[in-house]
Amino acid sequence: MSGMAGPDVPAPTTGARVTIQEIVSESYRSGAALARAFGQTVLAPSWWPADTTEIAYNLDGPPGRRSYRIGSTRAEGVPILVVADMEAAWARRSPRDWLVGEWSEPPKLAHLRA
Repeated sequence: MSGMAGPDVPAPTTGARVTIQEIVSESYRSGAALARAFGQTVLAPSWWPADTTEIAYNLDGPPGRRSYRIGSTRAEGVPILVVADMEAAWARRSPRDWLVGEWSEPPKLAHLRA
């Protein structure tokens, strides 16, 4: 494969590089349990589409550099995910600023909720 580094494939000399590293990840049964482990408020969705499968609450990374993920998958395999990190929490920014990516509700979900 082009651009793939490995034992028998040399690393590319130009362009983007990807680093893969293993991190510690813990799973929790609820947003409240996740918040206790995270040590800060977590921003968990209060509504999920009807075709959402089981919701997963995960805390990732070493102490001091933790992030959390709250997510699920819809019936067609479409992921729904909230990701936030400790850096934003420690900077005392608003919980809305903790999110990585788009904050606003997608129009399709807004339509389903109506």
